[in-house]
Amino acid sequence: MILASHPPRVLAAITTDLSGVGSRLQSIGVSSSPSDLAGAVGLAREAASGEASAADAIVVLSAFRAGSILDDDASKAAVDSSTTVLLREPATAPIRNTRIAEVEASRSPAGDPSAIVRVRLEREGPLDEARSRVVVSGPLLPEAIERSVVWPQGRSSAVIDCSLPLPSSQDDASMRLAFVVSIDPDGQPADDRRHATLDARSRARVGIVGEPTSRGGDWISKALAPSREAPVETIAIEPGLLDERSVRDLDAIVILRPDRVASSGWDAARSLVDRGGMVWLLPPADLEAHEWLDRLSVFSPLADGWSLRRQAQEHLDAPRSLDPRRIDASWLPAIAGEASDLATPVSIFRRLAFDSPPASDEIVLALAADDGDGSQSGDAPRAAREADPIIVAASDRRQGGSVVLLAIAADIAWSDLPIRPLMVPLAQELLRSGLSRGEAGRQLVVGGSGTLPPPARSLRSPSGDSIEIGEDRRLERDLSEPGPHRLLDAAGREVGIVAANIDLAAASVEPTGGVSRIFVGQTAENLERLLDENAEAGHHVTASAVTHLLWLLQRWWEESMAMNSGPSSSPGDDPGGRAVGGRSLHRSNSQSSGLSVDLTSEDFGGKTHFSPPVRPGSPVDFRPRLSIASQHSTHSQHQHSIDDFEVLKLISSGAYGKVYLCRKHTTGDTYAVKIMRKRDLLYKNMTSQAM
Repeated sequence: MILASHPPRVLAAITTDLSGVGSRLQSIGVSSSPSDLAGAVGLAREAASGEASAADAIVVLSAFRAGSILDDDASKAAVDSSTTVLLREPATAPIRNTRIAEVEASRSPAGDPSAIVRVRLEREGPLDEARSRVVVSGPLLPEAIERSVVWPQGRSSAVIDCSLPLPSSQDDASMRLAFVVSIDPDGQPADDRRHATLDARSRARVGIVGEPTSRGGDWISKALAPSREAPVETIAIEPGLLDERSVRDLDAIVILRPDRVASSGWDAARSLVDRGGMVWLLPPADLEAHEWLDRLSVFSPLADGWSLRRQAQEHLDAPRSLDPRRIDASWLPAIAGEASDLATPVSIFRRLAFDSPPASDEIVLALAADDGDGSQSGDAPRAAREADPIIVAASDRRQGGSVVLLAIAADIAWSDLPIRPLMVPLAQELLRSGLSRGEAGRQLVVGGSGTLPPPARSLRSPSGDSIEIGEDRRLERDLSEPGPHRLLDAAGREVGIVAANIDLAAASVEPTGGVSRIFVGQTAENLERLLDENAEAGHHVTASAVTHLLWLLQRWWEESMAMNSGPSSSPGDDPGGRAVGGRSLHRSNSQSSGLSVDLTSEDFGGKTHFSPPVRPGSPVDFRPRLSIASQHSTHSQHQHSIDDFEVLKLISSGAYGKVYLCRKHTTGDTYAVKIMRKRDLLYKNMTSQAM
């Protein structure tokens, strides 16, 4: 019996003690790690390798929703269709689910003690009209913030922004706040909460790497911090002095003289990106040949697609303008709405041209299309023209660090951008978006490892578990729980905080095919053949023994779902659908058992009966027997079944069964219905006490 949550582990070795198997099933707890069917199947085969048997049956208990199993070659290769049995066909019914897909947080550009939190929601399943309540809260926040999202029919994603008040004591340079964004529980409660952290310092620190009296440096500094109250502090750094020490306490650096930066300075810039910081690169205005572009390789793979010519291209006779439709709203959201007014007046006189266009998602700002004769056609379809980027940017999805390259110098001879209204919001939005990506990079994934910056030497989980950080800056074992994790130095002092969240892909409740296709239509045949082969080999594996084990699994699963189901179902939902979602990462996305039973996504339709695929001649009826005590003196000779009644509520639960208040469909009379599983009583040898 194997638990398929990552990392897979043996719950029960090969045994004939079915009572022990049942108790071990009851001991399975909740896991937030994704399922690992390939690893679980490999572990099952390894565990059975020493047993002399004609065939090894691997029984997989799953509905194979998208979050239950990866549709990849490794998973497919791990499952041999000749020895694998599926207890039910893959789920096809959709489940309504809304998930928190992304949370970004950054300090308010207005300089007040607040932060801007951006939340992106996604929906799967039926896209009906609905409303979602979003709450942002945290132990150190003055108050929780609540917002609502109204979903029109057919909409699958939405983004909301909210201003989050911060505590007044925010002068500590290392102060970070942990908070959580939550929505109302739905078909998959595991993805209804997402943890994040926020730099709560009053100001971001940006190094300006250039000549102390440079006009370009002055323009950049004033754009980032136009007033004393601005939430940005700029620090001048001479290019030759750029090193690890000078960037240690910085959030970003703007390199205006990349041609004068030493090798150690480029290494320091890369180190800043690796720990979630931001680097801007601008060409010097007075260079003829820009050989410093060779240094872009230090930012590999982020800048791998950036190939620029070493000589600047001039447009003195026919200055180029910016294309207001080529403003990336993910980097410049505050500008996108006023693109025409802000971008159109800007003129470009000289620029570094790209040999080939970079990836479209890396282009932040581009020139308007040129017809080739010096005229510009702003109305021409952009898809039919090659983009001429002016600003490109790339972020490390793991660490959150960003590299931004401007193809123009901060000099009036290259562009009049420094004196145009676009300059200030452009600089501030680039910085804000970069720092937000850095915050996102400080998030870890449950079930995986991660790289953490010095001086952290260990990580402490919300439950107090400690994980060491190796010399390569990676965690020595995978995370097992979501929430805020404290970073500790060698002396045990707290030096930071990071957030860990579930793997969203592992939480998906969408029906899927993939590996499950190999099972369809062969379940009964496989089990029949395996039983015959074992019988011929003289092994005492009978249909009754197999069905007994399957009954144990089914009983545990039913009771688990009954105990954990909530009131969040809605008409038309897949029976037990809320339990499916509620378990898909809890007892679902990971909890597995069986002869490799993967409890990774769904119950068996919420029914109280189960008919496993057994060989002919071994019928098994798992429907509960009814003991009916009417509130009236009437008595009927009709053979009752549970289908004759509407269950109103649970009255009591005891050692031998449960008593429900029910209403009979035909008469409307109310009854106390006691439900006992006969096979359970026989197994416990308690028929005389209960009947």
